[in-house]
Amino acid sequence: MNDQVVTLRPMLRMAAVAKMIGVNKSTIYRWMEREQFPQPINLGDSVVAFFEDEVVDWQKQREALRAPPTVLRPIRPRFGARQRRPQSPE
Repeated sequence: MNDQVVTLRPMLRMAAVAKMIGVNKSTIYRWMEREQFPQPINLGDSVVAFFEDEVVDWQKQREALRAPPTVLRPIRPRFGARQRRPQSPE
């Protein structure tokens, strides 16, 4: 008897992946043609699925390419603009 434990990698169907990353399926197909997205596994006639860990890794790579957040500076009043005085309680 073989007591080895087999760990299977979870897979996601195309519709689930599209919903997960917030794009249309056609966008994913375009990225796949350009080799900008993980390639799916053929499960049968017109059925494909992606390894979940590959999609998550792709997301992490995209996140790493994101520009750092812009630091906003305080808005200064325009030259010659009247400044409001704080209202005193009456």
